[in-house]
Amino acid sequence: MNERGINGRLYGRNIIHVYFGPLDFEPSDDTMPPTKDIQQIMNPAMTAIKTRLNLHLLQRGIATLGGRFFILSAVHTEEDIDKTIEAFGSTIDSMVTEGMLKTA
Repeated sequence: MNERGINGRLYGRNIIHVYFGPLDFEPSDDTMPPTKDIQQIMNPAMTAIKTRLNLHLLQRGIATLGGRFFILSAVHTEEDIDKTIEAFGSTIDSMVTEGMLKTA
């Protein structure tokens, strides 16, 4: 998302959370969100964006829990992860084209 100029980040360890919104600070740990404002993390205004993200990813063969997070496990192969990364990038590009996401 950073490479595409989108305000947001993916963070977590086995469960990768999707965050869209302002970046308050740069955490020293990839497992932490880039904001200290819980209201931003739980922002209901992001529901439509996450729903659209979920639909785009499903069309590309990737299931998430409502566009909120990805769950990684030992059964996922490197090929699975590469496919997910590719689908996520393609999804973000489509959502920018549609006007669902704005670039900085």
